[in-house]
Amino acid sequence: MLLAAPLILVGAGDRPADAASVTPVTGPSELSASQIASWFRSATGSPYRSTVAVEQLAAYFIDEGSRAGVRGDIAFAQSVVETGWFSFPSYGYVRPGDNNFAGIGAYGDGSHLFRAPDARTGVRGQIQLLRRYADPNSNQFNIGSPPVSQLWNPASRYDTPGGTHGWAPTWEHMSGRWASNPTYHDIVLKIYRNMLTFNGLPPNTGVGSDAFGSLESVTATPSGIQVSGWAINPLTTGPGTVHVYVDGVFKASLTANSARPDIGERYPGYGDSHGFNATISGTATTPFESHTVCAYALGGVNPSIGCAVVTLQPFGYLGVLSATTTGIQVSGWAVNPGTTGADTVHFYLDGTFAGSVDANIRLPGLGEWLDQNGWPSYGDNHVFATTITAPGATDFGPHQLCAYALGGPNPSIGCRTINIQPFGYLERVSATPTGVQTVGWAVNPQTTGADAVHFYVDGTFVGSTAASGTRPGLGGWLDQNGYVGYGDSHTFTATIPASPGSHTLCAYALGGINPNIG
Repeated sequence: MLLAAPLILVGAGDRPADAASVTPVTGPSELSASQIASWFRSATGSPYRSTVAVEQLAAYFIDEGSRAGVRGDIAFAQSVVETGWFSFPSYGYVRPGDNNFAGIGAYGDGSHLFRAPDARTGVRGQIQLLRRYADPNSNQFNIGSPPVSQLWNPASRYDTPGGTHGWAPTWEHMSGRWASNPTYHDIVLKIYRNMLTFNGLPPNTGVGSDAFGSLESVTATPSGIQVSGWAINPLTTGPGTVHVYVDGVFKASLTANSARPDIGERYPGYGDSHGFNATISGTATTPFESHTVCAYALGGVNPSIGCAVVTLQPFGYLGVLSATTTGIQVSGWAVNPGTTGADTVHFYLDGTFAGSVDANIRLPGLGEWLDQNGWPSYGDNHVFATTITAPGATDFGPHQLCAYALGGPNPSIGCRTINIQPFGYLERVSATPTGVQTVGWAVNPQTTGADAVHFYVDGTFVGSTAASGTRPGLGGWLDQNGYVGYGDSHTFTATIPASPGSHTLCAYALGGINPNIG
């Protein structure tokens, strides 16, 4: 590299882009390949040493830039600066045969230098690296061509987040980032303005500076529609403005000024204060009606940053499932926005209707939580707890239980899987004069009584015992872990005959697939 070493990482507090001059890295080229070549031949007398004619090289920049969504004409101007008008002077690391037109890796002892097998590949690598600098969402599948293997091998390495991913959305950001020279972008853009002027175009490098951002969340509540996301106007480092439309009607103007450190990290130079989170009052207060919400970031063409369809509908939560001898115990909560009273919850076990319950149990604090989240005055009485006793609820094997809150589209409030199998633990094995003593416990979820445990030594069945001993506290531990009401009487102590020597002993709890417990 001629001016300074590229790819030098500097701190986030370094000089931000000049807010009055913004030149996006991404976007369409203003110039054609023939316009670039005509300008180049008229502007320099330096020896041209690239591996292809300048007309062909310019065509590569325009074509590869178009593929990757990068302004290829400005990238050509960058290469003019980096290569000394493609003369590749002797005081630099890069040689014409390297097909490296941006000084990529030209630092230190030169061991990291990017070398491409041909000129198109060299241009493609430069363009793809510029896209990576400009766009934090760039990946191997949206940059027009597969990542150049000399820079990213395997291709998935292109997707890996890093210090340069989204580090420089504008050319003004490139100073101190692509190159350490604090006036790097001025030098490149001066060349580009000369190219525009030569071809009779206004020397405006800041075209296409549209606002950008994301509408990340839209939620309908009785008090309005809650929206959140972020927005940046590239013409200023200050807060952006977002306009929100509901069903095509303007409803609110929001200032995107809340702290979003993640956005500040993705777009250095703009700062953190670009988030928004607000409730649009006077909308979506009628249950079960759908609304289309769209947000627009002001700046340039005021682009859309996202739309979503939302419905004020029941919602809730399906908690942890527990196995019992009579079925599957379930609990959770559900709210129907059409009433402050109890909602009804339907259950489906393995896809088949398995019963219903009213969510009318009081949970102190639930109403306050609902108030804080946009659901005022619904109160605490929205909890449900029941045992699913439908056919199959005690069968061994995995089961999926899904819960639906009734009202409107009857939305799911959760699905959970429970695997009903015997379980236990072989806690201790010790040698005795007569064999091997075993201690442990085992539970068969189909009964509160004792389970049977079978023993195998070196793969051969050698005996069984009943897990019927009592251990105070075991039942409480089982209750806390989802197996309710089984009690304390599930331990075993047994001596297994075994000859002297080294042996492998395994214990199995009988039932279902007769699982190994140790």
